Amino acid sequence: QAAAYYGKSLADDPSNPSLLALSFFYASTAGDINAAGKYAQKVVAADPDDRAARLALAVIDLKNKDYAGARENLALSAKGPFTLLTLSLMDAWAAAGQKDAASVEKDLATLRAQKGAENLATFHAALLHDFMGETNLADADYQKAMAGTTVTPRVLEAYGRFLERTGRGKEAAALYLAQASNQGLTAVTQPGLARLKAGEKPDSLIRSSQDGVAEALFGIAASLTGAQSADVSILYLRMAIYLRP
Repeated sequence: QAAAYYGKSLADDPSNPSLLALSFFYASTAGDINAAGKYAQKVVAADPDDRAARLALAVIDLKNKDYAGARENLALSAKGPFTLLTLSLMDAWAAAGQKDAASVEKDLATLRAQKGAENLATFHAALLHDFMGETNLADADYQKAMAGTTVTPRVLEAYGRFLERTGRGKEAAALYLAQASNQGLTAVTQPGLARLKAGEKPDSLIRSSQDGVAEALFGIAASLTGAQSADVSILYLRMAIYLRP
């Protein structure tokens, strides 16, 4: 409702920057990313490096498989310690969509240099190398991700599916069985063991660059647990759902 009313207010007063900002904010957090994109175009016309607007435009480009356009919007965004993490992850996946391995590795190097983001960087290195068919690199990165202090459902599922897909069923079964007593992981271990028993091969957790960016946004949003981060978390989750409904 807020998105609708602010949009109507903006139509009556189109040069009002406050109404434009609020129209963009409520459209995006309500999940209407296409409407948010129209507002974002007006935002960047006045403020070319606005982070949220550039992010929205990049996400829309990614949805349309315009990887060059997405990377241009990401490059034009204002930089900061937190946003650099998001921008590097998204650029890596857009570069993967272009099959630009050199840019992927450059973005991964930037990610690894971000203090506190080591686990996220390792996980996405595994996903990216897996997506690009670099099996040996992916396997090494998955093992590093699994060696973290706590096994997360996303890492376990990605690595388990990787092992299943690459003909390493016994290793996949051992991986699932080792975590079978963890109730927080049964949504991964039980379907995995059922697939192995039935002789079925799963899809990769990440099937496209769009899936990769959605995973990145989801992972960052999930880490933003403070009340002061709620707006950013909701924005990222809405964009993740837009890319991978």
